[in-house]
Amino acid sequence: MKLYKSSLFSFNIYTLFLVFIMLPLTVLSQEYGLSFKGQDFLLDERTSLDITSNKPLIVKDELELTFDLKVELIKRKGNFGYIFRAINEDNKNIDLLLSNTSTKKLIIVVGDTETIIPINDSTFSNKKWSTIHIKFSLSKNELVFSIAGSKPIKKSAVFKSKESYKIFFGANNYKEFSTSDVPSGISIRDVKLTQGTKLIAHYPLNQCGGNEAIDIINNNNATVKNADWLLCYHKSWEENLISEVDGVQLLTFDKNLGEFYILNKTTLTKYNPKEKSFKTYPFDKDTLEISLDHRILFDHKQKKLYCYLADKNQISEFDFETKRWDNYSLFKKQPLKQIYQHHNGLFSPKDNSIYILGGYGQFTYQNQVKKVDLSSKTWENIPHDNKVFKPRYLSGATIYKDSIYVLGGYGSESGKQLVNPKSYFDFLRYDIESKTFKKQYEVTKISEEMIFGSSIVIDSTNKNYYGLISDKSRSNGYLKLAQGNLSSPEFKIVADSLPYKFTDTQSFVDLFFDENAKKLYVYTSFLNSNNQTDFGIYSLNYPHIPVIEATQSNSKSTTSFWALIIIGLFISAMIGLLIIKYFKKKQIETSEEKIIPQEHKKEEPLVELDYPIVFFGGFQMFDKKGNDLTGKFTPLIKELFLVLWLYTHKNNKGISSQKLKDLLWYDKSDKSAQNNRAVNITKLKTILKQLGDFSISKKTGYWIIENNSDVLVNDYSQLNKNLLKSKPTKEDIIRTISITKNGAFLNNLDYTWLDSFKQNITDLIVNNFMNFALKLDIEEDLDFAIDLADCIFNFDTTNEIAVFLKCKVYYIKGNHSLANDTFNKFLKEYNILYGQEFEHNFNEFISLDINNLHL
Repeated sequence: MKLYKSSLFSFNIYTLFLVFIMLPLTVLSQEYGLSFKGQDFLLDERTSLDITSNKPLIVKDELELTFDLKVELIKRKGNFGYIFRAINEDNKNIDLLLSNTSTKKLIIVVGDTETIIPINDSTFSNKKWSTIHIKFSLSKNELVFSIAGSKPIKKSAVFKSKESYKIFFGANNYKEFSTSDVPSGISIRDVKLTQGTKLIAHYPLNQCGGNEAIDIINNNNATVKNADWLLCYHKSWEENLISEVDGVQLLTFDKNLGEFYILNKTTLTKYNPKEKSFKTYPFDKDTLEISLDHRILFDHKQKKLYCYLADKNQISEFDFETKRWDNYSLFKKQPLKQIYQHHNGLFSPKDNSIYILGGYGQFTYQNQVKKVDLSSKTWENIPHDNKVFKPRYLSGATIYKDSIYVLGGYGSESGKQLVNPKSYFDFLRYDIESKTFKKQYEVTKISEEMIFGSSIVIDSTNKNYYGLISDKSRSNGYLKLAQGNLSSPEFKIVADSLPYKFTDTQSFVDLFFDENAKKLYVYTSFLNSNNQTDFGIYSLNYPHIPVIEATQSNSKSTTSFWALIIIGLFISAMIGLLIIKYFKKKQIETSEEKIIPQEHKKEEPLVELDYPIVFFGGFQMFDKKGNDLTGKFTPLIKELFLVLWLYTHKNNKGISSQKLKDLLWYDKSDKSAQNNRAVNITKLKTILKQLGDFSISKKTGYWIIENNSDVLVNDYSQLNKNLLKSKPTKEDIIRTISITKNGAFLNNLDYTWLDSFKQNITDLIVNNFMNFALKLDIEEDLDFAIDLADCIFNFDTTNEIAVFLKCKVYYIKGNHSLANDTFNKFLKEYNILYGQEFEHNFNEFISLDINNLHL
């Protein structure tokens, strides 16, 4: 079974791979290019691009170098450095420098002479790309320079009829021309070289990741060091602010200025993510009593901040001058009904009102629509047709063109939690004027228990909308950005995921759009058992890059592209079918020896083993007294611990600082990553002290976690000890079953780097269990066979040997209905996975020799 499944998996991956490498990414509206790490960074962290790293560029008669340049001038006083240098075989240089010291200027240097070109904020800005043209005219002994179609500047130069050049952007270490003077705040893209009328090289720089810049003309790739790819900011969420605060915290967003307002019991804080700045408004009274039932909203039209309680029909406005709320009764300790948690609260500029929809509490889902008139501070319950907007919470909602749009949610038709609760996938529109709901359509179902962040955002230019989805059944799951369109039910995931701890009303997530900065923001919060709010703010440049498209683009002709696609798919399909046909004929190779079954009494329990660190069935950690430490791990600290632990045990070597940065802080500068690493390792050490005698060290140059005792403290190490033998005994298998019966390895986590660890441990377990099963006398060990099969199913739900064991045991015991049910369930999953019927019926299958099953 295993080889056959692997072949099908390999076929699928092979097919996708062929499509993937041939499918060009056409970057339309996403900003792309190479941003340079300059004076803000250490010398060896600064960016360089060498487009002649393979060989010098030979120039005959005429060469034109063009590239798009973006420069941030306003906040870069004292900025200086090389944009590019061209150096010929006679060590004569042609340079373009930026200087933003006493005056703003570009400097062209030819040999020992320089030309000053004054520039201003209209020429360059952090939002505007300007095309630079530099023409080497060898026959005229002339260098011609121009910016974005401006009047050309001509410089005399002495050229030979044929020149050989090295060309660098930013830093370089070439001979005596080596320099680390790189200006900060510059970006380039679409570097092109034209010889006469022929384009001989084009480096779009429209990629995310890698130390090579792709030449899409002749594949003469350039070398990049310390790259900061702009396109990555459209693919991966960037951490803006991660912290924790005592008590409940509330947050809202001013979409005009792109600023957050964060409220806790002692302070109101305004946070500007672009400037990384904070402004606090401490309260002059006692601390506020804020609960999960409170909500804050910002009126971006009149620049007012409100806090309200839907339970009590109470609202309060904050005065930024006096730093006071106009209704402090809202913040007094009082009994609350708690029936509107996770409702949707929306500000409507048209009628200067707040609309409140849905909610949950006291085992009841709500479908009320409340309106708060902000002019009079009056509340109103608006009647509507209950048949369309059914009781729910955990919906996404927004106001767009005088209508409220509501996406999905979780609830029941009766409103009672005990009567058939489920996820909704409807997309509704509420007309504010007519006060009626209309169902637009049902969106594509991504998961059975799909729930949404509190807000969705709509792009008015193309009518696309975006929402955050997660799975209600997963407490340690992920948020994913999904995209739909107002006119279409198609709904798809379009960006990388974010870790999300969901514990119902204790968790909250919201989505915001800064149209001016072209950024999407996510806010997540979780009120932990210590009454502290762990929260994070993340950003993603807009438009996003669809998940499958986060690679280098390559613009080839449409005709040849589709021809290659068709040919590639046909070839890969033929290869895949041959592979499958071959492996379906393969049988398990086993030795002739049989294990003499040991006595396994029916009432004998499996060995119970308790560990302070648990990996199987989901990550958990306990201190010496058995107290659960899992909640003390933020998503980042948890991932840091797992990286250090697993790499320590992978090869007894550990992980390098660079590899750690690549995994956890790939989007940060080396200095920023180093600071983040130091802070989070300190936090991790604090947690590990509660566990026992552990330390984190870098004695060998690699980061490792050291267990300074002789005790095995985790199930992962115990399992390796059991199975990494030439012939594991039955007791080893029993101990392993005791560990794996809780579930698969770290099944609640989904990091890309973790996949290889999961696959290796799965292969180790399944292969050992299957080999043991092949030598087992089933009739002598009925209950053990069931235990063995169940644990195989934790890792491989369509494993034929596991199905055979369960069916055979049930059949021997006379439980024929259970045997049939097990087999029928397997048939359905087999058909879904492989798209074909299983080759045996029940009677044929149960009569087979276990050694004749497919691996």
